Amino acid sequence: REAYEGKRSCVLSWGPGVRITSADDTSDAPQALSSTAQAQRAVDKPKSPAVLESACAAEPSVCASDGSPQAEGQSAASASDPTLSSLKEDLAIAYRLVAHFGWTETVYQHITARVPGNPRHFLINPYGVAFEEVTVESLMTVDINGTVVDGGKHPRFAGRFNPAGFPIHAAVHESRDDVHVAVHVHTTGLSAVSAHPRAFLPIDQNYYAIHPCPALPFRGLTTDLSYREEIASVLRAPNSSKSSETGAAPASLPSCLLLRNHGIVTLGKTVAEAFSRLFYAVRAADSQVAALSSVGGDVSQLVLPTAEVVESTAQMEANFNDAEYEGMGIDLRGIGYGELEFDALKRDLIRKENSPFSFASQAGC
Repeated sequence: REAYEGKRSCVLSWGPGVRITSADDTSDAPQALSSTAQAQRAVDKPKSPAVLESACAAEPSVCASDGSPQAEGQSAASASDPTLSSLKEDLAIAYRLVAHFGWTETVYQHITARVPGNPRHFLINPYGVAFEEVTVESLMTVDINGTVVDGGKHPRFAGRFNPAGFPIHAAVHESRDDVHVAVHVHTTGLSAVSAHPRAFLPIDQNYYAIHPCPALPFRGLTTDLSYREEIASVLRAPNSSKSSETGAAPASLPSCLLLRNHGIVTLGKTVAEAFSRLFYAVRAADSQVAALSSVGGDVSQLVLPTAEVVESTAQMEANFNDAEYEGMGIDLRGIGYGELEFDALKRDLIRKENSPFSFASQAGC
């Protein structure tokens, strides 16, 4: 997307392996390209070993560790770490899926993932990029204090993230070693539930995917890093929340956090888990809004399960995809939470976008 000086350029797409198509250019006008783009162009074309070596020396990020050309759109760091590459792909998919379901709020909100091997670093979206535009290469890396470690490779918004909401994700990644991914959104339904005195109610089965979900008071725009301590204290406390309807104490650490008059943060060991919990949270909120609307907001007119049923169902939900059902001859052990759902949604997204790996956005001239 880096146009040539004085040339008419058409951007066909943005993502790994993208090429610039210019109506005028048939020559060598590399002066307006970044050093990375120039080096990538050099290694993409058949060259003599000497020329190739020169290109790689000028910009190592486009070459593999042995000096050979890197795969298109892939940095040397991600190429040497398949775990990080896979994580980035899943994270980009999650951003696209949030956009697909209409849960975005223009360029706001975040989905973050801890960098493998470095618990104080996490991946985040650049500020100004819509969720449906997020790609593997545009993702940034920051530390828990907001220092940019890797600005990503977006041609316009690289190196800049939205400070609003950042303390939430910093608190998650600093305080919970068992959580590697955090998703923060505020749909209409979730914001409505966040303002209800009893927060989430056990209206339907979706509720159990996010139980327990403690609520945190509204503190204004979340840009103050000191806000991390309050969030962390809630996330670390097994008994920090009680079921708003049953009064029963949860047996595990929270899998989500309800931000009063704001939205929700869902947590997971994987992108699949955190996203799936978000999916069910949105459904639970929509069901609750509809149910309360049907009785004029009077909770006493709703039929709700007992405290015992709520707690036993929550335990069943937590272990559903990691259990053996002997009476049926079904063994689901080893299947991660949300893994099947996320993979199914991923396949659907691939079919719709027709881009299984690059997730390049469609852009016209």
